[in-house]
Amino acid sequence: MLPAIRISITVWLAACSLALAPTVPAAQPDADGSEPRPNVLLVLVDTLRADHLHAYGYPQSTSDEIDALATQGWLFENHLASSSQTVPSTLSLMLSRHPAEHGFLHLGIGHFARNRPRYPEAFLFLPEVFAAAGYATAGFMGNPFLQRKNGFAQGYDAFVYRHGPGDELTTAAVAWLRQREPSSQPFFMYLHYFDVHAPYQPPGEFGERFPRPPNGRALHKNGRATVEPADLQASIALYDGEIAFVDHQIGQLLGALGELGLRDRTWIAVTSDHGEEFMDHGGLGHGTTVYGELVQVPLVLAGPGLANPGRRIDQLTHHIDLAPTLLALAGIDRPAEFRGGMLTKPVPEAYAEEGPWLAIHSQEQLLKLILNRQTGASEMFAMADKLDQKPLEPRSRLADRRRLLERARWYAELKPLQRVLPPSESTPQSGEESSNDWSPAERKQLEALGYAQ
Repeated sequence: MLPAIRISITVWLAACSLALAPTVPAAQPDADGSEPRPNVLLVLVDTLRADHLHAYGYPQSTSDEIDALATQGWLFENHLASSSQTVPSTLSLMLSRHPAEHGFLHLGIGHFARNRPRYPEAFLFLPEVFAAAGYATAGFMGNPFLQRKNGFAQGYDAFVYRHGPGDELTTAAVAWLRQREPSSQPFFMYLHYFDVHAPYQPPGEFGERFPRPPNGRALHKNGRATVEPADLQASIALYDGEIAFVDHQIGQLLGALGELGLRDRTWIAVTSDHGEEFMDHGGLGHGTTVYGELVQVPLVLAGPGLANPGRRIDQLTHHIDLAPTLLALAGIDRPAEFRGGMLTKPVPEAYAEEGPWLAIHSQEQLLKLILNRQTGASEMFAMADKLDQKPLEPRSRLADRRRLLERARWYAELKPLQRVLPPSESTPQSGEESSNDWSPAERKQLEALGYAQ
C-alpha cells in the first residue's frame, strides 16, 4: 500500500516556480470536521488533434462543451502526447513514464493488432495510487487495447469496456456516480471515448452537422495515401462530427456531476492520446510519424478555486506530467515510480516517439527536431509552427541542432522498467492463453479500425 500523505493544495501550487500558479481557497470541512478531498475526473478523447477544437482556433464549432470548460479553467496551448498511437501514449500518461521506459513501443501499422499488448502487474498505474489513498476508482474504456484482459484494469474498483458509441460509456459512468457507496468517498474516474477514431460515423444529426461534398467518401487508412479532394473534405467533416458528438457526451457527463452536487468539488482534465493526419504530411490516420497533427493534443484543466479562469498557458507541457499534477491536486504524494512533475513547472524538453520517429521539443530553444532514427534524416522547426509546415534551412542554427541531437541520444539511453517481450517471442505457460489471443470477432473489429493493414 502506498502512503496516503496529504499535502496542502495551496502550498503545492504556491511552491511552483511559475507566476501562473493558481490559488485555491480553503476547503470547507465535512460534517465530521475533516477536510474534504476533491474528486478527479480524467476524460481522454481518442484520436483528437488539438487544432480541430474551436477553443484552439478551429473555425468550426466542434467543441462547445470543452470550450466552455476552458473558460472556467486553463487551456494548455502547447501540450505534447508521448506517441501517435494509443498504447504507448496512454501508458505514458497513466505511468508517468516515457515510452522508452515502459517499453510498449508501436513498431509500425498493425503492430499491436498482431501482438496483443499485456501490461505487467508490476507497473504502477495512476488509479492504483488513487485507490491506495482511499479513493473510489472507476474506468470506462472504448478502445480495444485498454481491456481488462490486456491488464489495463489495474487499480479500478469498477471497470467497463464497451466497444460501442460513446453514449454507452456516458450512461455507465453516470450510473456508477449515482449508485456508488459510500457517496461521500472521493473518486477518481477515467473515461476513454473512442468515437473520434476512424471509421468516422457520427450518429444522427452529428453526421450532418458539417457540410461535405455529396460525392465525397469517408477515407479509412493509416499511412501514405493518394486521395481525391472531395473524399478528404468528407472525411474531415465526419471527423468533426464525431468530435461534436463526444463533446456533447462530455457535456452530459458534466451536467450529471452538477445534478449530483459533485461539480464544485471535482477537478476535471480533458485531453487526447494522439491526433489524426489528413494529408498534412502526405498521409492519413495515425501511428505513423510524430509531426504536429499527430502529437499536439488538447489539454483543459478546471477545478474548484482555480485562479484566473480562462487562462491560456503557452509553455511546453507533456503527458507524463498530467498524472503527478492530478495527484497533487488531490493532496497525494507523487510516487517514486513516476518520472513526471507538475504541469506548472517548466520542462526543458518534451519527447514523442513512434516507430523510428522521435520528436524533441525544446522550451529553451523554442525549436523542435523531428528525427528518423532509422535513416538519420532530420528536420528542425520553430515550436510556434504547430503543424510542422515550414522546416528551417538545414544549415541554420547548427549549435541548436547539435543540442537537440544530444537530447535524442539521452532519450535513446533510457532503460525500460522491465524487458517487454514481443508476444511472438514469449512462451505461454501451461493453461495460459496465447499472448496473441485476439478472438475472431476482435480481429474483425481491429481490421475495421484500420489496425491490421
